[in-house]
Amino acid sequence: MNGAACTPAGEIYLCNGPFSTRLYRAVLPGQPQFVTNVAVDVHGMGYGRGRLYGFANSASPMGIYEVNPVTGAAALVIDT
Repeated sequence: MNGAACTPAGEIYLCNGPFSTRLYRAVLPGQPQFVTNVAVDVHGMGYGRGRLYGFANSASPMGIYEVNPVTGAAALVIDT
């Protein structure tokens, strides 16, 4: 796993894969289910204010992206 984040509702988002990050969603108890590929290579994840975030150090620009957990689209939020 490259990263994981949990929502207040108990959903867990997991990501893995080199240069083609795959996003999974799980609700406890249960197995993670593949959701989509993320548009950038994500290595760390966080969840806050109703949004899913991922850190991409191989993307250009490198930074923190807001990840759409349905489509995998990623929008740069903080350029590092």
